[in-house]
Amino acid sequence: MKDNRKYPRKAVELIIKYQINGEYSTIKSTGISQNISEQGFCISHYGELPVGTKIVIRLTHPENFQFLDAEATIIWSEKKYPHLTEYISGIQFLDEDVELRNNILNKLLNA
Repeated sequence: MKDNRKYPRKAVELIIKYQINGEYSTIKSTGISQNISEQGFCISHYGELPVGTKIVIRLTHPENFQFLDAEATIIWSEKKYPHLTEYISGIQFLDEDVELRNNILNKLLNA
């Protein structure tokens, strides 16, 4: 099946942390492994993140520890399993300096 997405995705596992109201929380990173692009990514996490929520994220490569800090927003979210509190959410970068973000993201993805 052909992928018609505007931005191609790359399979990579990154450590994800997000910040809402000044406190960092670790997000389970299994969902990101199939869906990261220059515009955003998909994550698997515990606890609801409502659509429209603005967050500050840190993506960290697990082997070389290079990282990217960026502002983002939740653009979609759904429960992974009806009886558990695990969710899958689509995250879109909000940073205005797209060129700088993409340079750092390329270093992360090609490390």
